[in-house]
Amino acid sequence: MIVDIVSPPEEWRGLGDQFRIDARIVVFERADAVIAPVAALFRDGEQWAVYVVQDGQAQKRRVKLDGRTLSDAWIEDELAPWERVVIYPSDSVADGTRLTVVRGPA
Repeated sequence: MIVDIVSPPEEWRGLGDQFRIDARIVVFERADAVIAPVAALFRDGEQWAVYVVQDGQAQKRRVKLDGRTLSDAWIEDELAPWERVVIYPSDSVADGTRLTVVRGPA
């Protein structure tokens, strides 16, 4: 990142050499976003999907991504904020598989 100070020099002349800038860069922001861990996503044909925990069973749900980082994905509207998803689902998980929740939301 290249930062250029645009205020008049008399406002920053006293900074000296090797000053530090703390910055926060927001590249995506959405107040009502539903976020799921990327670890819950898997490919279902050409689409993305997750397994939702419903009544103790896995329910496959196709989802549309609105954006993602290395750890989180913004889901457009197929997932409610309170729904739990299976992270790192193995090949033994399918629609109707009985599940045991071993960890609740943090």
